[in-house]
Amino acid sequence: MRSFHVSCCLFPLVGVWGCSGMPWSKEGSWKAIVVNGGASVDSNWSSHRTHLDRMVDALELRGLTVDDIQVLASDGADPSPDLTVLAPLPDADDVPRWVVGPGPVFDPGGPLDHLLPQPELVDTAWSRTSIAPATRAHLEGAIVAAELSSGDTLLLTTTDHGEADGSLNLWQETLAADPHELAELFALVPEGVRVVVVMSQCHSGAFARPLMELRQAHGVDICGFFSVPSDRQATGCFPELDGEEVGHAFDIAAALKSSDTVDAAHEQVLVADRGPDVPIRTSDVWIWDRVVEEVGIEATPEQLAAWVDRHSPPDTAAALALRQAVGVPTGGLSDLHRHIDRALLQLDAATLHAEVLGWAHLDAAARVQTQSTVLSGEWPERFAQAEARAGLTALTEQLAERAHRANADLWTAQVHEAGVARLGWLVARGAGLKVFGEDNALQGIVACERAALPGSSVPPSVEAWTALKVDTPSTPWLGVRLAPGADGAEVVAVHPEGPTAQTLRPGDLLTTIDGHRVPTIEAVEARVLLSEGPLEVGLADGRVLSLKPGPMTTLVAPVVLPDVGTDLSGVLEWLHRAPYDGAQVTVFVGPMCPSCNAAISRSYDWSTAAGMGMVVIEDADSARFSGAVPDPGGFVADAFGISLFPSVVALDAEQRVLWRVDGWEPGAGIDLPPVH
Repeated sequence: MRSFHVSCCLFPLVGVWGCSGMPWSKEGSWKAIVVNGGASVDSNWSSHRTHLDRMVDALELRGLTVDDIQVLASDGADPSPDLTVLAPLPDADDVPRWVVGPGPVFDPGGPLDHLLPQPELVDTAWSRTSIAPATRAHLEGAIVAAELSSGDTLLLTTTDHGEADGSLNLWQETLAADPHELAELFALVPEGVRVVVVMSQCHSGAFARPLMELRQAHGVDICGFFSVPSDRQATGCFPELDGEEVGHAFDIAAALKSSDTVDAAHEQVLVADRGPDVPIRTSDVWIWDRVVEEVGIEATPEQLAAWVDRHSPPDTAAALALRQAVGVPTGGLSDLHRHIDRALLQLDAATLHAEVLGWAHLDAAARVQTQSTVLSGEWPERFAQAEARAGLTALTEQLAERAHRANADLWTAQVHEAGVARLGWLVARGAGLKVFGEDNALQGIVACERAALPGSSVPPSVEAWTALKVDTPSTPWLGVRLAPGADGAEVVAVHPEGPTAQTLRPGDLLTTIDGHRVPTIEAVEARVLLSEGPLEVGLADGRVLSLKPGPMTTLVAPVVLPDVGTDLSGVLEWLHRAPYDGAQVTVFVGPMCPSCNAAISRSYDWSTAAGMGMVVIEDADSARFSGAVPDPGGFVADAFGISLFPSVVALDAEQRVLWRVDGWEPGAGIDLPPVH
């Protein structure tokens, strides 16, 4: 499958701490509103319930009473299920773990469907404090019910899901990261009350600028701390991580117990968070915006980094600790740019490696399940016989183990990249504080962020961790498309840039690898993926070839997109099955694409009116859209220069490009041309 890493110029814009000024010392009470909207029951993970517990633990330790804390959680006190708990895998003594997964044996109605782990839907069942539904109306009610007065501090925390547009998921509704909507909400806060917002959801940094606008336009003394910048997902968006309490929501709750100010808690999290979060605060975003303004809105990332490096003070203790954790030596923002470029390449490679091994394991397990359904006896014995018939004896378990290790390496790569990003924010912050530290607006934000926590603290407990960059994994492949053959796997297409482009040809039937029978495509794939050197491949015509699998890499789309008149003949032959022969409309669809079905329907109408055929190509190992042809690895999409889904390219009978529409979105005026 293709993978995309979203990175806006705000990373390389990356930042740090080190604030001057006295903590908020006005007399007043602390009140807290702790929110978990959860969106809906099937995405409201039980880890969010634990986040609520940990935050309330921290607040009670700081001296807040149950009357000072209001919890808004999903559907509130409604006893209906509103939370999803992941089920554990079945005992390995019942069935082998490596065969458990989607397929005819474990799917609903299958003979062992009772063993397939199914999420359990339960009620949040909260009784520690008052509880109400996590809706906009109840959030407004909670602000009023807090009975705030001048000098008080309101702490608003969220552990939830966030959307790519920055909005926060409440219960079956959203709260936009919009200054006008937020102005209506915080207009309920009395004058003289300080508001500190702590958000752990994906894309939470999208709220930073709207909060700063509230300060400037409406005089609200408000500031925020966020798990990630606006262009990133957060660990808090995910279900449990093997039972470990990893992620911003857990770490900020722990840090609030052991810090004197909220800002100090944030600084502790920068070092303590062992997940791929990149915590930032409102002043970080304010500083970066001023850097961009100072250097020029049209400045390149290199020019911005050079400005930061000219003004950067020595590393703070947090920056030094992060450098040690991620293995990045002392250097400025320009140097960190180079580190992040390398980290992103390693992250892409690790993602591809984990995805390929994961799909290969699932394919092999499904093959074994299918074979087992025609056998008799106890299920463990059936699975062993089915493995042998498919040429997969011991290979499926090995694939499962490799996939597990690949996922662990992917996690390390994600944390390493995030650690470098944190360093970038710290370095930029240091330079900004040095240059803009006397600015009244910045001082006001920093003073809010340095709000002194009530009560007393406990000694911090920060675990040491490392996420040194992993070696770029090499995913071996032969660069061929295979189809089931007579007691073997038939080559139906050879990738022109693959390692066997000059050796194998369509029609070759692979029957053995290193002397082992490979009667199925899955057996060939497993042998290749598990190989560590050249393979002796036997063909049905008697030839024995020594083939060295090459590294599977993400093929980069052409620098110049194949436009009108470009000859793409032969490219569609890389697919598993032959496409329509003749002039055709080619529709590219992919995962997480809500408009793809509409694009298919629109393209069908167009192709019918034009008297052309239509081919739907899905960027996946196995198609999910009806009638689509899978494009494993995205090689065809790469050759066509596809970077957005859905996209549509029309070809004439000689497979030359007639026209193309990238990112079909008729509402924005991006539509197919008129039919001539």
